[in-house]
Amino acid sequence: MAAKVGEPVAAEPLGAAATAIGAGNAATPSGFNDRFEVVHAGALYYGRSLSTFLQAVARLIHEDTAFASVFQLTLLGTLDTAARAELDRAALGDRVEYRGQVDHAVAQATMRQASALLLVANTTAGAEATVPGKLFEYLALGRPILAIAPAESSTADVLEQTQCGWLARADDLEHITCVLRKAFAGHRTGTVPAADPERVAQFDRRRLAGRLAGIFDDARSARQQR
Repeated sequence: MAAKVGEPVAAEPLGAAATAIGAGNAATPSGFNDRFEVVHAGALYYGRSLSTFLQAVARLIHEDTAFASVFQLTLLGTLDTAARAELDRAALGDRVEYRGQVDHAVAQATMRQASALLLVANTTAGAEATVPGKLFEYLALGRPILAIAPAESSTADVLEQTQCGWLARADDLEHITCVLRKAFAGHRTGTVPAADPERVAQFDRRRLAGRLAGIFDDARSARQQR
């Protein structure tokens, strides 16, 4: 179903092309800077746990001084009690910045400047068949995506189709650590995956609406011919 887990799904240059999802935002290619900022936008609640990712971060901070000196996790949105407890247990100090809910313009600007956008997929039973709406917003921004999700899931399928980032198996500490290390290495060398705009454009809301309208038209025609 999905591409080889843990490998960058692609590294095709996006250039100045617009990804054309929803508002048609233009992607901005990333380059190495002094901070490796991973941004998560949206709610974290039951089924969307940061715990294993935070453990991977703590491990790399201990093992890699370069990573430790530049890593920053920025959280935008709401956290339930369990998510707040996970952050407290991780004890990452000022390497985690929780901003809470911010207005749309601020959220967009923050995500556009991210080294990577963190997607935490829902891992409750049956959720693997759904795609988080946040994934499409991330695609529109053209930033590399670091997804924590089941290997066999619709999220993994979209990552493969769009070639937009890295997939790390949910709840697998070793694998998430490995993928996070690869994402940091790509950031340092400027070789992060960049989504293919033509593939991303297939998820434009207008195109999806057109496909749905076509399905309805076909169904109506089939009924009329009976």
